[in-house]
Amino acid sequence: MSPISHHRHLHLVCIAAYTFLFPFYLQDTLKISPSNAGLLIMISPIIIAILSAFCGALADKIGAEVLTLIGLFIMSLNFLLMSFLNIHSGMITCAVFLAIMAIGQSFFQPANNSLIMSACPKNKLGIGGSVNSLVRNFGQYLGIILSTTFLYTFMSSKLGYIVSDYVEGRDDAFVYGMKNDYRILMVLCIFGALLTAFRFAKVRSVATKKYEEEK
Repeated sequence: MSPISHHRHLHLVCIAAYTFLFPFYLQDTLKISPSNAGLLIMISPIIIAILSAFCGALADKIGAEVLTLIGLFIMSLNFLLMSFLNIHSGMITCAVFLAIMAIGQSFFQPANNSLIMSACPKNKLGIGGSVNSLVRNFGQYLGIILSTTFLYTFMSSKLGYIVSDYVEGRDDAFVYGMKNDYRILMVLCIFGALLTAFRFAKVRSVATKKYEEEK
């Protein structure tokens, strides 16, 4: 598995964790109906559907590496912003955060897919696609496992006893756990961005050195 796939793994862990937690916040903490919460969450796939084609074309022009880093840093910033959500946050605030996350994903996903597949030899594209799918599914499962583990750990710490579900009447405990979850996701996302930046800098350095030797 390439280093790029490891970075994608981190990104998918973060996205799965965020996607899993947010509906509970909308419905249980903000008391938004399931139908309205579903409509609100639809903001993300709509933006991704619109922007992904544009970002894919942009990646071909300016380089997939640049867009990958931009996407990771946008998502990192949004996780930081989402760590300030509370029991009184409004739907507009949630909509803005969902839109920012979708923009980050739109920058990252097409560019990163391009990098992964371009790193595979032509006779190994089928294997590369299979590994890519494996990483995607494994990252999603791991994200859900980690997000719930961290959530209930922080909730239990807040309440003083072990919990494994949403505690009615203690919205503050869920928000406390969610805030800390998003801070951890922010750190993971930044770590992935730094790894990606380091790798790209190293690749560019090697390419520059090789070019100078050939001159």
